[in-house]
Amino acid sequence: MENSIYSATLGSIVEQRRFEILANDLANIATPGFKADRLLNRAQVEYLSLPDTSRKRQEFKSILQKVSSQTSFEQGPIRQTGHNLDFALDGPGFFAVQTPWGTCYTRAGNFRLDTEGTLVTPEGFAVLGESGPIQVESGEFVVAPDGTVIDGGTEVDRLQIVEFDRPELLTKVGSTMFAAPQDVRPRPSESTKVEQGCLEEANVNMVKLLAEMIHSQRSFEVYQRIIRIADQLQRSLAARMIKEE
Repeated sequence: MENSIYSATLGSIVEQRRFEILANDLANIATPGFKADRLLNRAQVEYLSLPDTSRKRQEFKSILQKVSSQTSFEQGPIRQTGHNLDFALDGPGFFAVQTPWGTCYTRAGNFRLDTEGTLVTPEGFAVLGESGPIQVESGEFVVAPDGTVIDGGTEVDRLQIVEFDRPELLTKVGSTMFAAPQDVRPRPSESTKVEQGCLEEANVNMVKLLAEMIHSQRSFEVYQRIIRIADQLQRSLAARMIKEE
């Protein structure tokens, strides 16, 4: 009986975390370059495989640390915007961005020009080229598919487009940027093409997402009912044992 309560509580925690992840994906469905997350649940198998109840209780205390998520880097649909400062990446690469906490990487190409002519993200972080932050004289510059930046007919730089052998090791920073651990090295992307006047949309499937949210909510409700029923049975059994004494 006690095991039933612990197992159902674990299931509730997992489904609550799953729903939070899905809700965040839904909130960012219109965010350019957003990458959806999915639940990685190693907790339930490890928890239930422990040999005795006391060990299970100890494992249960740290169960939230084992319910984690992983980002899906599947490419989202590319939409034409016609805006000269919008860029999409067709392929596995990332734009490199200069931030106060070091170089970060993003698929969101909704850039702008600051007052000094530097190409920046909506947050104001400089977009990096092979020679440093990209700087142009006007908003009429052209970017070739290989990332070469041509301003006034002159090649001024080339966008720093990189990729990773194991992108799942990247850490999400905000909604659309990623940081790489020290032992994860980027390399120049040879297969990714830059499309100017386009944006990559979020890789979120609305229909599938809503269906998963409904399923997660119903699963959570089932686990809650199991907990209530198991608790009622425990109380009834305890009351009966007291009467028999």
